[in-house]
Amino acid sequence: IELLIRRGVGVETIYFDLLSPAAKRLGEMWEADDCSFTDVTIGLCRLQQIVYEFADRVHVESGGGDGRTALFALTPGDHHSFGLVLVVEYFRRAGWRTVCMPDATTEDLIDTVRSERFDLVGFSMANERWLDVLAPVIADVRAASMNTDLKVIVGGRAFEKDPARVAQVGADHTAGDAREAVQVVDAIFRRQQSVA
Repeated sequence: IELLIRRGVGVETIYFDLLSPAAKRLGEMWEADDCSFTDVTIGLCRLQQIVYEFADRVHVESGGGDGRTALFALTPGDHHSFGLVLVVEYFRRAGWRTVCMPDATTEDLIDTVRSERFDLVGFSMANERWLDVLAPVIADVRAASMNTDLKVIVGGRAFEKDPARVAQVGADHTAGDAREAVQVVDAIFRRQQSVA
């Protein structure tokens, strides 16, 4: 990676054209039983370390955040966190104050949105088997939120396969990756400001 950077390859390109496909490949290998859970865990931990090591080199063109706050979590029960790490990093770089709770229970999330105001809550879900879990979590988070106009975005493989699942779980929007998520949310808040 250092060699690629010295050759002029951007960190954003490395994230999305090298690290993300590597994480997907690890997941595929695990599902095919070609590698162990331990191998996948070590590999994903190393990929996350790389993201953190190079975080300050990433330049995000869009966004702006305007001091907004976002809470990001995995769908309770899901354990595929690498995409969530990238999303949190991109929102942070776009000016958002971010809170990441990858291991949060529904109760943890409810307590958090009751005690602090968030403009956005984002959930990541890789496996569609958690769809029935996510819908009531989103409803409970909205009901408990200090912000009556809370926006909810979802992402991950489960929503890439079928975008209709966004409405099924009660979210507002989805995005295919971290870059798109920042753009989608920025557009939502720009529209909201222009209406107000």
